[in-house]
Amino acid sequence: MSRPRFSVLVPTRNAEGTLGATLRTCLEQEFDDYEIVVSDNSSTKATEELIASIHSPRIRRLRPEKTLAMQENWEFAVAHSQGEYILVLGSDDGLLLHSLKELDRLLRMLDTKLLRWDPVCYNWPNMPVQAHAVSNTLLLPLKQEDYYHPIHWRDSRHMILEVVRGRRSYAELPSVYQSAVHRSLLETLKQRTGRVFHGDCPDVYSGFALAHLTKRYCSLDAPLSISGLSGASNGVATIFLKDRSPVAEDFKTLNQSCAGRHWPSWIPELSLLTTCTAHSFQCAREALFPDDAELVVDRRQLTRSVMSEYHSADEQEWQKLRDTVRSTLVDDRALLEWFDAEYGGKSLATCPPAVAPKLKKYGGPYMQLDAAEFGVTDVWEAALLCEKLLGYKRDGLNAHLQRPHDMSHTPSMAASNGHGALAEKTAAPREGLYQQETEVAMLKILAGKVKRKTFLDVGAEKGSFARELMALGFSGVLFEPFAEHLPALNKLVEGTGSRVLSCAVDATDHEGRLHIAKDEEGRPLEYFHSLQAAPSATNFQHDEEGVPVACRSLDSLAREGAIEARVGILKVDTEGNDLRVLEGMGPVRAEVLMCEFVTPRLYPDWICSFPEGLMAAAKAMGYEHCLAVSRFDEHEIVEVDPIHFVDGEWGNLIFTSKELLDAAYGEMGGLKQHVHRRHVEACMKDHQMLLEKEARIQEQAVVCLDQQRRLDERRTKIEELKEKVSVLREKNEKLRARH
Repeated sequence: MSRPRFSVLVPTRNAEGTLGATLRTCLEQEFDDYEIVVSDNSSTKATEELIASIHSPRIRRLRPEKTLAMQENWEFAVAHSQGEYILVLGSDDGLLLHSLKELDRLLRMLDTKLLRWDPVCYNWPNMPVQAHAVSNTLLLPLKQEDYYHPIHWRDSRHMILEVVRGRRSYAELPSVYQSAVHRSLLETLKQRTGRVFHGDCPDVYSGFALAHLTKRYCSLDAPLSISGLSGASNGVATIFLKDRSPVAEDFKTLNQSCAGRHWPSWIPELSLLTTCTAHSFQCAREALFPDDAELVVDRRQLTRSVMSEYHSADEQEWQKLRDTVRSTLVDDRALLEWFDAEYGGKSLATCPPAVAPKLKKYGGPYMQLDAAEFGVTDVWEAALLCEKLLGYKRDGLNAHLQRPHDMSHTPSMAASNGHGALAEKTAAPREGLYQQETEVAMLKILAGKVKRKTFLDVGAEKGSFARELMALGFSGVLFEPFAEHLPALNKLVEGTGSRVLSCAVDATDHEGRLHIAKDEEGRPLEYFHSLQAAPSATNFQHDEEGVPVACRSLDSLAREGAIEARVGILKVDTEGNDLRVLEGMGPVRAEVLMCEFVTPRLYPDWICSFPEGLMAAAKAMGYEHCLAVSRFDEHEIVEVDPIHFVDGEWGNLIFTSKELLDAAYGEMGGLKQHVHRRHVEACMKDHQMLLEKEARIQEQAVVCLDQQRRLDERRTKIEELKEKVSVLREKNEKLRARH
């Protein structure tokens, strides 16, 4: 018997008041190959009676032999599931009506084992009133760009660090609450750690664990499910009501009885999102990456977040909070002194909690609605309203991979096509390469042919390219003006023959302004920082003023002996300023020169990285041949003279000599053939998607024609009735006239 495509798991405990609506959203799907598994951990028979009343063979109700903690109940549900992909819903959550059909299509299109999405958020009418969370409201993500919803490849390590450092929410990780997870990933977690879930909050833990396991994951900027908050929610009971409810007492009692539970003494044992996130991360760290020196909690930032998140209007309660937090710092004298200087002797009035941001009802990346105004009373009716507003079931979900340069990576390259070794070189995503694995493979081929085993890395970021070259025995100089990257670079070159210079590289020596790139919420990114401001960019924002940085030309650095004038490889990636680097090279030459290019449709402000200018400058310096790796959406091609560009592409140009290109001809040909094969496969997928869309349009056209036919029939009947009425009136008038 084959596995169903999906298992929709609903672990539940005494939530029969919301569970019925949740199950209805699961049953009303235009998709057949799935099962619904309800793990009934309730203390009464109400859930059993509810499921019996639904009369659906698709629902399998399971009953644990004993009452379980939340993580144990989830473990029980996974162990008894059969699906290829696993989805987990809380008993007040729901699926949108298009979810499983579209999810099946997207997973086939992306060929991925993990897909995360942005859920709709729904606060049930019985959710206790909060200043920052109003009951019976609906929050819809509206992140469509250019008539489609972007799908991003997220670098897992980067996202974990962003969450741990407090710059992003844990909800942006691939938690099982808002992701489709291939069964093999959960089985791997169980093999490595003894079980799938750890910690009091298994959903948060799963985000860290799955991200670490997969290294990168797909994230869809469109909803497939509804995340609900109700009076029966554990999160509402513990965080919003500060453990002052029977639900919270039950939740904590069961957690404390869970075998192997451990809460580190340095994390305040308070019911806050901050502490829940820190504890879940620490559980993942201890289970999966205990020796990773970079992936650690910043305890000072954790303390700040706790003090900022805790909402209270009571001075005595705030003082108790301060004492509780202080007690977790006694093992670190420096932290304790900092805390006393920051919060000692303070009061609630002088240290108020952070004000929750107010969402606009309309506009921006979200829309907030008063669900009661639309007659919504539960998550099923919320799903119906979402369909009326968004129309994904009716029209389909138009989603595409985001322009590859925007975030991380494109889908991994299969190694099962007869080019196993070559596929391995170009397929495995490495942190910080942002989809440029093909360029790394090309540089490695050429690196074996160059005479000088030295390099210059202009725009090193965190040293991803430099790391690959150093592993081949190269030494060099890494240039990076963004201060936050310098610790990672200095650690990378420690004990090697390479070194780091913290200046920007430009055409001349001067003091410049580095424009820091930020996301839509104002958080600094790890890339896109540039000497050239990009006010037209849509996927990031540059600060207008920038920060002062020292700018040097390669010419002046070589003349003063700071760098060698002849090197093996020069890699330039300055986010829009590459041409000016080339203009300031002077006598500096490399056997292999690589520059990043963009086209006007992507970044019209970055004219110094347009390919035509870079090719002309390289030709003027004597480079004989050019290789190009060009990307458009998920498509990638490799060209060797002549190069053709399409507006909307980005990629890298590699300039070298005829001698080197001839020496690398065979290996480059194999690489080019492999990339071409993947390009054809991507085109076939696109073609299949178009056929599916055409089929849906045809189906809709048939429905519309049928509706039109019915309308025409109704109009004809109406006209016939009008004619009959007219005849009857005429007869009536004649009868009256006779009498």
